[in-house]
Order: sequence, then structure tokens, then C-alpha cells
Amino acid sequence: MVNESLQTSEPLRRVFFALWPSEAQRSALAAAAQSASQATAGRPVPALNFHVTLVFVGSVAETRLQDLFEVAEHVSAAIRSSGEFGSGPLQLAFDTVEYWQKPKIRCATASVPSAAASALSEALKTRLLAAGFTPDLKGASPVGHEAGGFRPHVTLARKVAHPIQPFAIRPVLWSFTDFALVDSRIDAVDRPKAASKSSLSARMSLSCARFRTEVTLTSRNPHSDGSHTVF
Repeated sequence: MVNESLQTSEPLRRVFFALWPSEAQRSALAAAAQSASQATAGRPVPALNFHVTLVFVGSVAETRLQDLFEVAEHVSAAIRSSGEFGSGPLQLAFDTVEYWQKPKIRCATASVPSAAASALSEALKTRLLAAGFTPDLKGASPVGHEAGGFRPHVTLARKVAHPIQPFAIRPVLWSFTDFALVDSRIDAVDRPKAASKSSLSARMSLSCARFRTEVTLTSRNPHSDGSHTVF
């Protein structure tokens, strides 16, 4: 399936849905994984950019951003009605640092799987396909796409040339009451580039296990971390 966005000459956004942590959560993981920064070479990811990608959507025409917000609304309503998330926030406990060979990254992972995070990722992929988008259906994995399945992870470093054995770190609990649509832009020399502000903004609330989508079509200052903009 060809992404309709790529058949136009409109400005494109490179976007993905993600669990976006608070500053305190990012700082806690950075401190816990500090020893990993000396374990191998590579290009460290600034703590300000730490996140958990739920699904990478790809390049999308700006005029289709509203369609993405509607995808999120549909997923929010479906999960709210199903009641499959229990009574608390979505939680991930990162307690291991691994090397993933195919993408050549060093990342923090959770030894205890999150059924809630996996369900959210799969629901977004299904709805994106139905809406005519072409998301990455398999995403990153330790040995490449052939492994399949959704594994929540936080990338700590990219372009890591030499593998390391997985090792434990002090567990860091991340709790989420929302998920976000994120715009990522990189400049020609692969350095983070600040994304421009958008007149569209959305944040999907997960509080009390209820996915409530709040879509604002008036200007709101998005959070920009130097390489990503959270709408």
C-alpha cells in the first residue's frame, strides 16, 4: 500500500505515536543506565529525547495530520469501551540494557512484558492501516524484522558497532496517563533539528485506564526537545 501522503507535493511530517515520559522519568533512566554509556562506543541519545515508540507512521502530508488525530480518537474510544487496561496507568519497568544487532542500538528494556503497551501498539497499527497509512508493522527488534512483535524499549545510543551482553540496571518505573503524536525532524548531517511549531496539537489521555483524546485545533506551544515535537 502506498502512503497517499507521498503522492503529493505538500510539506511532509515524519511522525510516530509514542509514550512520552516526564522529565523526572527521563532523568531517572539516564542515571540508572549511566554505566551503559561507557560499555560500548556509539552515538548517545540525549535523555531529553528518551521515549517509547508505539508505532512509526512515516512521512505524512501536513493535511493528513487531522486524520492521525482521528485514528487516535478511534483507538481511544475502542480501548475505553473494552476496559482491558484495568484501573491504573500504563506502566513499564526498565531494568535491563541490551544491544540490538540489526538496528545497532543500545537500549533499555523491561523484563516484564506489558500487555497494555502491546495492545495499544497493535490497535494503532490496525487503525492506521484502515485509514490508508502505511505504518511500520514490525518495528525494531533485537535481530531485525524477522523477530517480529512489539518490544517496548528506550534507545540509549545509536550506531553501536560492538555488541554487549545484556546486563541489569536499577529498575526505573515509567507510568503513563497519555500517549502522543510526535513529529521528528533531522537535518542533512544527522543532527537533531528543532521542528517548527504546529497549529495542530493532540494528546491522548490514559488516566484511570480511559483513553480520552483531546484535540485542539488552535495554536498550542508544542514541547520541542531539539529533534522531536510532541503535538
